[in-house]
Amino acid sequence: MTVFTVAVAQTNPVLGDITTNLAQMSSLIDQICCEQQADLVVFPELATTGVENGASFDFVGG
Repeated sequence: MTVFTVAVAQTNPVLGDITTNLAQMSSLIDQICCEQQADLVVFPELATTGVENGASFDFVGG
């Protein structure tokens, strides 16, 4: 049987600073792959842009 290791990663992204966020992600990928030998590293959906769910939207009540 083939073993496939998935690592789940969380960063503290900076809103709108894609370059910094990608650098953080790259560094974490290197660290995880060296320490845990992961085959896949998964980040939150909006980790590159730093946008939080609902951060750019105003609530419209009905």
